[in-house]
Amino acid sequence: MKSNSINSVSRLILLTGFVAFNSAAMAENMSKSQYQRLENNLETRYESAQERCDALKNNAKDICMIEAKGRRDVSKAALKASFEPTLQNEVDVRIAVAEADYAVAVEVCDDSKDKSLCKQQALEIKDKAIANARAVRKTS
Repeated sequence: MKSNSINSVSRLILLTGFVAFNSAAMAENMSKSQYQRLENNLETRYESAQERCDALKNNAKDICMIEAKGRRDVSKAALKASFEPTLQNEVDVRIAVAEADYAVAVEVCDDSKDKSLCKQQALEIKDKAIANARAVRKTS
């Protein structure tokens, strides 16, 4: 799981950077029509990512599809946080990142020799990340 943990952390960093970039690019006072346009754009990007994944096979394709879904879900949460900047929406972004990272880690575990241990470790990392996200809300 060590290399999977490293890959998982790399994905989390990439997703977090993706969220930060997208959030910085969006104005906090966007109109509802701008919000809907950006949300539609996220769906279009997701569909394009799915098409790119179709070229892959087996578990690589599964991982690609889950990564695409994770990017979409995290981006949607970040978009909502930009449109409605509340502490809860910021927490929701962190939770979306944790859940996306977990989904990828679980799929990566399918290639592991000890799937059970791999999945347990992935769950522990996710639970800790979600607990940390919720702690931010409680301390603010």
